[in-house]
Amino acid sequence: MKALILSWEFPPYLSCGLKNSSYNFAKELSSKKITPTIVLPYKHNKTPKFANFIHLNNIPPRKNTDLKNLVEETEIYKNKTINAIKKVKFDVIHCNNWMTFKAGFEIKKIYKKPLIIQADNTFFNRKLKTTEGEYEIEKEAFE
Repeated sequence: MKALILSWEFPPYLSCGLKNSSYNFAKELSSKKITPTIVLPYKHNKTPKFANFIHLNNIPPRKNTDLKNLVEETEIYKNKTINAIKKVKFDVIHCNNWMTFKAGFEIKKIYKKPLIIQADNTFFNRKLKTTEGEYEIEKEAFE
């Protein structure tokens, strides 16, 4: 089985628990003979051997506090991901946070593959500033 993992973050870049979750999830899949292909929005120089990586190179690691731009960047991520995975074989799609949900929705529609979404927190319990755009993306995911 092959899993397409849409992720915004992956070690060694800092970002709460998401980086650790992404790493451990992909490593565990690999140990179960499931080949993970991880799509990241930025160039990642230290990729572990247990996964394949696609680097979109268009969005820097999240250091930006302008959340309006972050919502716009999810649209860029979606479009770049759709183009980047055209030759990738996968059986299931996994999105690990709201920033990858839009890409997951579209890929599910195009490829007719099952979609798994993961949310370690939501719009309502984040302590950081959030935007309505985040809420709308999460709402669509859970409906």
